[in-house]
Amino acid sequence: MTLVGHPPTVTGAIGSVHGSVLSPHTCVWIDAGRSLGSVPVWFSVKAYRKVLVSQRNRAARDPVDAGDFAIEERDVAPLGSVPLALDTDMARMRTHHILTVGRVVLKEDLEEIPQVLRGQEVTVEVKHGAVEIETSAVALREARLGEPVTLQNPTSHMTYAARVVGQGRVAVIQ
Repeated sequence: MTLVGHPPTVTGAIGSVHGSVLSPHTCVWIDAGRSLGSVPVWFSVKAYRKVLVSQRNRAARDPVDAGDFAIEERDVAPLGSVPLALDTDMARMRTHHILTVGRVVLKEDLEEIPQVLRGQEVTVEVKHGAVEIETSAVALREARLGEPVTLQNPTSHMTYAARVVGQGRVAVIQ
């Protein structure tokens, strides 16, 4: 087929780009003139960039470190999500779900480790007026900074609520 006259002009926007996420197939509407109107033209998209790739199998909630990943150039168009930034600090990170060898690491694959973990012995601050007491308890669930958490007294086994105030530290809710 040979084009006669001026080439058609692109009048539409790319249809498959949503924010920073690409699609491996993209449709562009081309204005083919008054007689034909607009026609869809599909393109195969490849977008290569450096990404973190898992070098180890990891279970959900496993802590990770920089040695668990390698930097490789990969096609990110078919991923359907945004890859994790190369400069992400892995010091307090863990897997959000199972991570397999060879997988490109996405933003949603890792999360920050909560300040309090289930079964962890935590320092409990109790303040009442001028009296301040510091003791310990066992967290019955994980919680992040500012969140409430249920604790169990290791001696009496009674449970009570506190709020996370730091790494392994909680304050009794009054």
